[in-house]
Amino acid sequence: MPGVCTPTEVAIAEESGADILKLFPASILGPGHLKMLREPFPNNRWCPTAGITLESVPKWFEAGADLIGLGGPITKGGVEKVNENVIAFRNAINEASKVVYRHEVSQ
Repeated sequence: MPGVCTPTEVAIAEESGADILKLFPASILGPGHLKMLREPFPNNRWCPTAGITLESVPKWFEAGADLIGLGGPITKGGVEKVNENVIAFRNAINEASKVVYRHEVSQ
């Protein structure tokens, strides 16, 4: 899963046969950037990573994310909060995926 930020990087990843593209760093680029990249590159699966928050989960799925990468948010508050954080993100993802744009990926 190569990390991409620019259209050139997406094209290179496609040419290399990548089936999932990691949009990185997501918090700086924002959901609008993913939506912009999806237009010329509609046949990819996207995974925004770095800086995803509970509040931003619906926005990422609305922009066309297929999955999200989480690291720091899972351990926020220490090890004792991991289970609680995982459940919160799982619930946010489940809710967002029920109501957002679904796209088909050509195989």
